[in-house]
Amino acid sequence: MAVLPPELTEKPEDRCLEDAVEDALRFDEDIENASFYGEMLPEGAKQLEFRGCRFEKCDFSTLRDTRVSFVDCVFDHCDTSGAVMEKSALQRVRFAGCRMTGCRFSEGTLMNVTFEDCQMDYVCFDKEKVQHVRIIRCTMKESMWIECRMSDFDMDECRLDGSEFARMPLKGLDLSRCPFSYLRVEVQSLRGLRVTREQAMTLSLLLGLEITD
Repeated sequence: MAVLPPELTEKPEDRCLEDAVEDALRFDEDIENASFYGEMLPEGAKQLEFRGCRFEKCDFSTLRDTRVSFVDCVFDHCDTSGAVMEKSALQRVRFAGCRMTGCRFSEGTLMNVTFEDCQMDYVCFDKEKVQHVRIIRCTMKESMWIECRMSDFDMDECRLDGSEFARMPLKGLDLSRCPFSYLRVEVQSLRGLRVTREQAMTLSLLLGLEITD
């Protein structure tokens, strides 16, 4: 599958995140072509848009009640634990080595997004449009997927123990490279899901089957 990478300038301007947000709100403008290091997103903004930005070791865990957009952005070892990204748009975005425990994506869009080597236990995707998205080597125990619309989506080497897929078809989804001891999923949604033989044995418990040698 082809996921478009972020398009960044070679040398984005080093800026203070608090000052950049303050200027964006004051002048009603986007935050563009900037690099931020080791800062926390200030609270209180109702809407923000970042374009061509790089965040390294930044803290977005306070993100609440803010409609935010990220276009052509990179998150490098950032913390979005417990953040709520409601009706947010992410396009050509990469998360690398980020802590995202309990992060919630709700009623927004993920397009050309990569999650790589991230801690994503208890993450929730609720009514998200997920298109051209790849999740690689992430821990995703007890993750939740609710009524998501997926196309061109792939997970590779992700731990999915206890994850839940609710009110959404799983046809075309390939979990064969993602280990799990159990899933919470509706039986009627299993048709077309791609799994290994061992995983199929685990899922057969959902059907109430008793398997003998």
